[in-house]
Amino acid sequence: MEKLVGILIQKIILFVLLLLFIAILSCKTPKPLSFTKTDADDTITLPQNEYFNIQLNSNPGSGLQWKLAQAIDTTIVQLDSIGFIPAKNLATSVTKTEIETTIAAPTIGNNESLEVFYFHTIDKGNTSISFHQARPWEKETAKHHNLQSFELKVR
Repeated sequence: MEKLVGILIQKIILFVLLLLFIAILSCKTPKPLSFTKTDADDTITLPQNEYFNIQLNSNPGSGLQWKLAQAIDTTIVQLDSIGFIPAKNLATSVTKTEIETTIAAPTIGNNESLEVFYFHTIDKGNTSISFHQARPWEKETAKHHNLQSFELKVR
């Protein structure tokens, strides 16, 4: 009798583990939050340890590239990576890995594309993330174009 109870308990444990495994496999990773220039007028409120990205329109044919206009407060938010989505990919769903593989060879031309900055929040606080466009070959004192600033509150 005890042997039968032991086998039954083993089968129940195995069944529960199988259900747990199926539940884990069926969970989808949530898409990171994305923000664009339309969000620049509002304060973005996020929890700690949240991954998000900021997508800015870009025109590679003009030579202008988005850059951080000032250092970010790395005690509150950290820049993880920068990606590029060529115009030809904007109509389709593009993953972060696909974006990163196109960084080395951005589209040349007058097609509207996206530069994507990937961040994650660290600790509570308020900060600003500001971008400007500049041509890499121009001096730092040259005119900067299209300032975009995002106010971030981490709770």
